Amino acid sequence: PSLELKGTEHDRYEWVSIRKLQEMRPDCVPGLVEAFHHATYGIYDSTIPSGVWKWSQDKENGATIMTSNALEVLRKAPDEEWRRQAKQIAMLRPSMVPIVNVMNTLLEKDERNAVTVDMLKEATAESVQDCKEAIRQLQAAKKQRSGLPLTIATFSRSGTLR
Repeated sequence: PSLELKGTEHDRYEWVSIRKLQEMRPDCVPGLVEAFHHATYGIYDSTIPSGVWKWSQDKENGATIMTSNALEVLRKAPDEEWRRQAKQIAMLRPSMVPIVNVMNTLLEKDERNAVTVDMLKEATAESVQDCKEAIRQLQAAKKQRSGLPLTIATFSRSGTLR
């Protein structure tokens, strides 16, 4: 038995080189080229500018600082390029949720300055205070219940570590 698909873009299968895949954008499944670059962390995407590549090579900072740095990269991007660069930034660090969320917010609002470094710093400071208060409440509840100190374990699979 064989599967026969007629009348769809799947009528014909063809192995293609990476270069040809990039060139056939209008002639292939919508989003295929972008999905390929996402799956390969952009290593074959010749359209990624050097500033974005340099940003992506940061192995010392966490997501919050990298998000601030990404906003700076976008601030310097030409008007006609910032949207593509925001997509590339999110693609290059998909496991760092703050980066992806901020890039998606900028793209959804279609406004490069919808999130600024100052806004990010303020939101981070508020989140830290909220976390400290939640920990204080957990500590008090634990002490009241058992008299034992609170133990917190964290698990991180940071994109900073490779």
